[in-house]
Amino acid sequence: TFTVKDASGAVVDPGGSGGTTAVPTTTESEVPSTTNISGDTATVTVSSNDLEKAAEDADAKTQLVVTADVPENSDVKTVTTNLPSDGTKAAADSGASLKIETPVGDVVFSNTAFKDLTKDGGDVTVTVKENTDGSAAITVSVGGKAVDEISGGVKVVIPAKDGQVAVLLKEDGTTEIVKKSVVENGEAYVLINGSATIEIIDNSKYFEDVPDNAWFKGAVDFVSSHDLFRGISESEFGPGLNMTRAMMATVLYRLEDEPEGFTGVRFGDVKDDTWYTDAVAWASENDIVNGNGDGFAPNDNITREQIATVLYRYARYLGLDVSAKGDVSSFGDGSEVSSWASDAMGPAVSTTTLL
Repeated sequence: TFTVKDASGAVVDPGGSGGTTAVPTTTESEVPSTTNISGDTATVTVSSNDLEKAAEDADAKTQLVVTADVPENSDVKTVTTNLPSDGTKAAADSGASLKIETPVGDVVFSNTAFKDLTKDGGDVTVTVKENTDGSAAITVSVGGKAVDEISGGVKVVIPAKDGQVAVLLKEDGTTEIVKKSVVENGEAYVLINGSATIEIIDNSKYFEDVPDNAWFKGAVDFVSSHDLFRGISESEFGPGLNMTRAMMATVLYRLEDEPEGFTGVRFGDVKDDTWYTDAVAWASENDIVNGNGDGFAPNDNITREQIATVLYRYARYLGLDVSAKGDVSSFGDGSEVSSWASDAMGPAVSTTTLL
């Protein structure tokens, strides 16, 4: 079975099979804390001394865990965790990540995010609140000031059902689907930039040409509910159609929430007013896609080794580790891999044999 564990230790199975992938182990280390409950609010306090002690034995493979001690039958809807500045900085400098577990939802900071929170000093406060409408508000504050942008982002884990997606509730009342989120085993794993309000909704789509027993059903459900792929009509997905180079760039562009400011297209065969113009401009400027010598060839079908190369460059753009080297020669046609794709095929094969 193809199984991946994220930094919090949660198992994520994209629904494929074939091959296994080795994932780095994370050791959880519980940090002592005190929980006081008043009505529907719980306050968790951690001492500098306990954080500093936890930091002494921590490293990059350690996840420090602070748990709210709340009875299961409690009516607690809001949990606030207070982390003193001195101990928090020591813990972040150890290389460890941090997980705050509450009955309302869990909040996970990678070490990158952890260090970003502690770089300027100030006590760190993390509040998770279940609103009356069912949404969850996550507020991260440093020195009493809410933080909206945290390097590396913040992962939130809240209850959800299969087929649902996470959306951000904006101040103007509009919503935005969190592209980098997944629902697995009754929980939604959501990556947000900082303080935010999250709601879980049903954004599932139905396509007549995607039967329930199709091997690609789960994948289509995921990409369509997250608005990464769109159907060729309201009732048809077109699962048997080929993917073009322009489509690939567009999907990744949507995954990044269509950042603005990338309008300079350097390919003669990409006009200024197409549906993929901005996506190709963004992807090429960030060295995620390249041309073929004569242009970008947006309407050419993308090959499997091209897909592997684009995903390799995208992972590098995100700052992910792409050093893994799988054995391409284990495939009967491994010798046919183009030289320009060899660097990308190693990590792709080491992750899953589906490519």
